[in-house]
Amino acid sequence: MELFSEIYNCYFQIVDEICKAAATTPITEREMLALATNLGYGESGLTIVPKLTSGIWNLLSPAEGGYTSKIDNLEVLPLTTLQKRWLKSTLSDERMGLFLEEAQKGTLNHYLEGIEPLFLPEDFYYYDRFKDGDDFSSPEYISHFRTILKAIRNKQAVDIRFSSHKGNDVHHIYYPCRIEYSAKNDKFRLLAIYQRNPEKQRIETINLSRIESVSLIESFYDKDLNLEDVLKNSYYKEPVRLAITNKRNALERAMLHFANYEKQTIKTDKEHYECHIYYNSSMETELLIEILSFGPTIKVLGPDDFLNKIKERVQKQQNLLSTLS
Repeated sequence: MELFSEIYNCYFQIVDEICKAAATTPITEREMLALATNLGYGESGLTIVPKLTSGIWNLLSPAEGGYTSKIDNLEVLPLTTLQKRWLKSTLSDERMGLFLEEAQKGTLNHYLEGIEPLFLPEDFYYYDRFKDGDDFSSPEYISHFRTILKAIRNKQAVDIRFSSHKGNDVHHIYYPCRIEYSAKNDKFRLLAIYQRNPEKQRIETINLSRIESVSLIESFYDKDLNLEDVLKNSYYKEPVRLAITNKRNALERAMLHFANYEKQTIKTDKEHYECHIYYNSSMETELLIEILSFGPTIKVLGPDDFLNKIKERVQKQQNLLSTLS
C-alpha cells in the first residue's frame, strides 16, 4: 500500500519531522498538529495526524505523554529507481574519480548491480567544447584535486607551484575559495586568495592542469577573512547587463551556461529578461566568448567597456571571414 501520492512530497516531509521529534521524547497530538501546520497546509494535520495516532500507518507507538517513533533509522531514505539510475550514470563519468576512491566506486556499483543507467557518457555530443580538456584520470591530477578540496573543506592554506599561461613558474601560499568547472574548456580551475599582507588581498584563478605541486599548510583561515567577501570585492563595480530573448530555449540555456557566475535575473515582459552578471578581470575573456556563443538571442546592454570589447571581437571575426573568402 502506498502511503503518499508522490515520493518524498510535503506529506512525507511532515511525517518524517514528526517521527524524528518522537524518536527522543513522546510527542503529543497537539505538537503533531503544530508541526503539520507549520510544514504543510492548513488542513494537513487533519489528514495526517489521525492516521499516525490510530496506527493505520504503524509508525508511532502510544506512550506516556504522547507517542514515540517505531523507526530507529530516520536519517536514511530509500532511493527511488530513478535516483538509482541517475547515480549509476554519474558513476560512469570520468570526473567521479576525483571525488571517490576506486573501492568506493566499486561498492556503489555492487549495490547498483542490475540497475540500468539513465544515460551514458557516449550519449552526449559536445559540439562547442575544446579538445584539450583536463586529464581527469591522471593520478597526479587526482591527488592535486583532492588536496585542494580537503583544504577548502578544512579552511586551510595550501602551498601551490604552477606554470602560468605565459610559461612563468609561480610559487605562492594561497587560501583556496572554490573549485569551478568550465564545460566549454572541460577543465577545473581554482579560485584562491593570494594575501601578501593583511591589507592586500587578491583573487587568482589557477587551472588545475597547470599545477605542478600542492601541499597543505598548517595555517587556517583567519576568522576575519571572509572568502566570499573577498571574491565579491574583486568584481567590477558595474555588472554585465544582458537582455535575453527567450527564443530557442535561450533563457534556460543561459541560466545553465552562466551557473558559475553570481547573477540576478528579472523578467521584463512575456518573452524578455534582463540578467546582471558579476565578474572580475580573470573571468572577463571567457564570459565574453560565452555571451557571443548565444548569437542574437542575447544583447549586451552594458557596461560600455565590455560592450566595446564585444564589438572589437565581432569585428575581428568579420575581418577574418573576409580574408578567408
